[in-house]
Amino acid sequence: MKRPILFLALAAVLSLTARAAPGDAFTYQGQLKQSGAPATGNYDLEFRLYAAASGGTALAGPVTVPNVSVSAGLFQTQLDFGQAPFGGAQRWLEIAVRPAGSGAYTTLTPRQELTATPYALRAKAVDSVPASAIPAGSITADKLAHGATATTVNTSAASIAATANTIYTASGSTAQAFTLPDTANTGDTIEISGTSTAGWSASRLFPNLWTPRESNR
Repeated sequence: MKRPILFLALAAVLSLTARAAPGDAFTYQGQLKQSGAPATGNYDLEFRLYAAASGGTALAGPVTVPNVSVSAGLFQTQLDFGQAPFGGAQRWLEIAVRPAGSGAYTTLTPRQELTATPYALRAKAVDSVPASAIPAGSITADKLAHGATATTVNTSAASIAATANTIYTASGSTAQAFTLPDTANTGDTIEISGTSTAGWSASRLFPNLWTPRESNR
């Protein structure tokens, strides 16, 4: 008579698979016992992913891993369910086992709850974050692209007192003079462009306060 196979998970999830370009696989390590003693030999394993500790329909799987080497009860294997099942909710792993190459699979209980590591897959899958999910004031200017917060002003005035983080489009029929602020914060920008008939110029009150990047004078 065959001895019953018992399973005890040592660590549900250890880490994402290490590779140059990370895929969707993660490493699973566990302990297999027969009649309470650590098993040794080769076994076929089947893995399914569920949204509950019991019952329900499998979200993904089976992922079949044949001929897994078990030594003193310990084994390790790679599992890949793709990104889709890891949307942020809890997930449980159901495991079935049989001696390598023969017999029916025995489903082991209880299912093993997956810990946080696979949810790094979710971070890789996210393409964008809705504006409603970003708290007001949580993004500072130095984290934004150049000119991302700038106000655009079309001007034909001959004399303009420029303000930080503003894009000016010159369009006057006479020379236009832009006076830059005498104080500036790190990351502040002022952009001036356009086709003023007589050209435009920019001046600053303190040398080296503003660093020119582009000009169209």
